Amino acid sequence: MSLDNRAASVDQDLLGLPRTQPERVQLDISLSWTQCCAIMAPCGEVNISSVPLLHIQLGAIAAHVKDELVIDLSLVRFLDSSGLSFLVTADEELRSRGVRLVILSPTRQIRRLCDLSGLTSYLVIRQ
Repeated sequence: MSLDNRAASVDQDLLGLPRTQPERVQLDISLSWTQCCAIMAPCGEVNISSVPLLHIQLGAIAAHVKDELVIDLSLVRFLDSSGLSFLVTADEELRSRGVRLVILSPTRQIRRLCDLSGLTSYLVIRQ
């Protein structure tokens, strides 16, 4: 799934801001299923522009996941605070459905972000 996400624009002239071009979302999301779990594998950058795509994908599959949703982060080049927030929100939503979220193969930088933010003790993270 690859979408070109364009944010609604504010009248930048009124704010005295320079005109900017909308950002192109740099995220592809693949989805696969096993008997007991779904595996979501984003590839690219997980940031404020691309997180809405993850929320859409999660909303589309959450009701169909039986036991576990695995989010494979091995192909994520960049993850910001909105990406961390998505992981927390996804975990809370899935727990309310009796489903476990597992974060798989985060890069060293993403693992460090999880450590610094305290999410390592909150989320299930596997290498």
